[in-house]
Amino acid sequence: MSAATVSPPKLSPRKPVTFARDACWPRFTTDQYDQMTRSGVLGPDDKMELLDNYVVLKMAKNEPHEGSIDLVREALTPVKPAGWMLRCQQVLAMPFNRPEPDFSLVRGNARAFAGRHPTAADAGLVVEVADSSRDIDLIDKAAIYAGGRVGCYWVVSIPDRFVVVHSDPTGPVESATYATITRYAAGEQVPLVLDGVAVARLPVADLLP
Repeated sequence: MSAATVSPPKLSPRKPVTFARDACWPRFTTDQYDQMTRSGVLGPDDKMELLDNYVVLKMAKNEPHEGSIDLVREALTPVKPAGWMLRCQQVLAMPFNRPEPDFSLVRGNARAFAGRHPTAADAGLVVEVADSSRDIDLIDKAAIYAGGRVGCYWVVSIPDRFVVVHSDPTGPVESATYATITRYAAGEQVPLVLDGVAVARLPVADLLP
């Protein structure tokens, strides 16, 4: 009796730009990564996330980053429409990826995600606060979120003092991009768009430390 053929695990076809330059790094499927978190191999004190099947160390947080996290939360909370939940540094489940964006606005409530991670289809907005993580957020994470079809992705760039809004994801996973990229500087207001509807406008200065 011949041995059954086992298909190799399916890994992301995308080539990361800002990480995974070392070819000896191991890669894990999302199933393997999820099992490591469920079994405690990776715990809450392990500051890592799965990007393009690579377990990537998250950047350390400095005072401006922490301050901007608080400011973004304060700005988004009062304008969040009914039926949407604001999540902070929690997993978003996507093919080949388990990012933990600084913020995600997802449809539903806490009960809806008591037994599963929200997916990109649940998310109307994803926000990353960028300081030391600026290149990853603007290059690789933009491509990852575009590939997952996250409709709107903000990068609050502390060094540049602007918010970069990415919308209209397009292209296959390995080369996905956002068709529309707009920068909003301090002194301007960034529109909060959910499902194609502008629900609020937030002063950029309110989001920056």
